[in-house]
Amino acid sequence: NNKKLTTTGKAINASGVVCYLPDGADTSVIKIAVTAPAGSTLTEKTRVYTVNVNKKTASLPMTALTVTASSSAKGTKNNISVGERVSAEEVVTPTFVAGGNESPYTYTVNYWRDQITVKPTAKDSTITVNGVSVTSGSESAKIPLNVGDNVVTIAVTKNSVTENYILKIRRKAEFYISDVTLDEGELVTELKGDGSDWTGSCNFDYSAKTVHIAYHTNL
Repeated sequence: NNKKLTTTGKAINASGVVCYLPDGADTSVIKIAVTAPAGSTLTEKTRVYTVNVNKKTASLPMTALTVTASSSAKGTKNNISVGERVSAEEVVTPTFVAGGNESPYTYTVNYWRDQITVKPTAKDSTITVNGVSVTSGSESAKIPLNVGDNVVTIAVTKNSVTENYILKIRRKAEFYISDVTLDEGELVTELKGDGSDWTGSCNFDYSAKTVHIAYHTNL
């Protein structure tokens, strides 16, 4: 293909457009132009989206990677059940592609998720997760998470060559209400500043028609 995309300037319909990539390793740039219909009030009539496709010289050994987060306390704090809350960020980023390595990969969990397992798949290879042997296609032992960034190293060895994949797992800090203020009235029992007691009561004037409550958090 002479190191160039063979499809350019074609309109995209519901079935899409086929773009042929170079025969060898290279980076191909795909530009997708989206134009608003006639009569549109948009200031920017045409917007261009760019997709960079990197073709590697050879496929690397790992073909799949799954990360699963969980809570050692089953999502409870001070006997108050909050359930296994799943963060929308609980995805491996960038998306893992079989045969590739875009380390470091990132994965974010909320405070209540304090451990993870990883399941790497690499045929005819030996795998370690943070130095502990793991069978291809099987989950690792649970890895505890501290608040902040946690680094997990997956080492895959095939034919005496080792490829390291780096995961950066970010566990968010605990979020809680630290104080409440009222514009009409006063708080009788104060909330604990560390979030350990979320129960409080307030007094306000009989003549007050509305009470505006402001919640203050630790973050």
